[in-house]
Amino acid sequence: MGWKDIARRVDRAGVRKFREDAGAVLYRPQEGTPFEPASGGVFTAAHEVVTLNETEGTEVSSTAPVLGIHLPDFAIPPKRGDGVDINGEAYAVDDIKPDSEGQGAMLVLKKLPKD
Repeated sequence: MGWKDIARRVDRAGVRKFREDAGAVLYRPQEGTPFEPASGGVFTAAHEVVTLNETEGTEVSSTAPVLGIHLPDFAIPPKRGDGVDINGEAYAVDDIKPDSEGQGAMLVLKKLPKD
């Protein structure tokens, strides 16, 4: 068993343990039909996001909600501006950080105001 197989098995186990309950995540692409990702996703309300300014060598740290996803659950790749409902709260995808294996991604979200 190679490293990629081990990483996928560990990832799947983590998602099974920490994912949101069935029906808790509704992905609303800008183009296409809303759907519930098969793996649900792993939601963190306040994830630390570090941005590096390479020209000045400085870091900026902030917090943002994130949703860890499995890309194979998505018929269309996620895009900035897509909507996500998580446990009744509305968010928009602000950034997408794919993993190095191409199987998962972290969606950095922006909470939307309630209507």
